[in-house]
Amino acid sequence: PRWCIRDRGEAQDGLERGLEVTQMKGPQLREHSEALLRALRSRKLEGHATRRNARECVGSGQCLQGCREGAKLSTNMRWVPEVMERGGIVLSCARVARVTIERGRAVGVTGRFVHPAPRRGDRLRGARFSVRARRGVFVAASATASAPLLERSGLRLPALGRGWRGHPGAGLVG
Repeated sequence: PRWCIRDRGEAQDGLERGLEVTQMKGPQLREHSEALLRALRSRKLEGHATRRNARECVGSGQCLQGCREGAKLSTNMRWVPEVMERGGIVLSCARVARVTIERGRAVGVTGRFVHPAPRRGDRLRGARFSVRARRGVFVAASATASAPLLERSGLRLPALGRGWRGHPGAGLVG
């Protein structure tokens, strides 16, 4: 099939180059991460500094709340501006339910618009939408939602959902 990649790491390596992924070091790690790494090493457990897309990270620990320094090259900082510069359209509040697959190729997405700030107790569901891609579909539904989205869409791949890695904040490990 067309979606098969001959070299397993080829797509990942390309994405990491584009996102400027590097291994955290020095002040980026802060004392709590250094302490976690020391504890793992002392117990001969596997552990390493996280590789992430935050080239100018100063270690503020605000990644999930939105980096105050603008260092994290998340979707809104990296891909959205590029899509818009190239004439693309960004649909906000458009929750994708399925990727449309035809003859083994992703050709679009379907879903439903949702209200950006529903009032408490509201279960407002907006209109359904269907978007057909001109060139391809890029799935970026997060580390925890991409595999389930592809499974709901009918993809059955041996590697789907395997090899997931996360980087828990050391401040949360007890």
